[in-house]
Amino acid sequence: PLKRKNCMRGMLLRTGVPLTDSCICVMLCSMILMFCNLQTFVRMGQMLLLCCFMAVINSMVFMPALVAIFGPTKIVRTRRSMLGFFSGFVLFMGIVVLFLWSTKLPMRWPNGSLVFYRTDLDNYDSALYVANITQR
Repeated sequence: PLKRKNCMRGMLLRTGVPLTDSCICVMLCSMILMFCNLQTFVRMGQMLLLCCFMAVINSMVFMPALVAIFGPTKIVRTRRSMLGFFSGFVLFMGIVVLFLWSTKLPMRWPNGSLVFYRTDLDNYDSALYVANITQR
């Protein structure tokens, strides 16, 4: 029988141990940044420590409490539920791609070609080219 207590225990075993191990590793590495002379690196180390601390607190305190209260009482995997999950994922990715395509910023692949080629970006690229030549 699937109970919320078992779901909470499974969640802690699957996500808690790897997250705690990785947070300990990142915290130890960010402690090195705390001893730097540059203030930028010190702030970065502080942010890393804070983010790791919050991740551990959220995964070990709040998520088990939420799973204990609102967790599943049964898990049913049918074709319909899997199709719903897959269609939701495809819809989400479509929205992300549409958002990225609608921005005016030219995004490039590592080889330099445009990800979403738009004709109105030709002027932008030529202006960048002219600006780079005039700076040399």
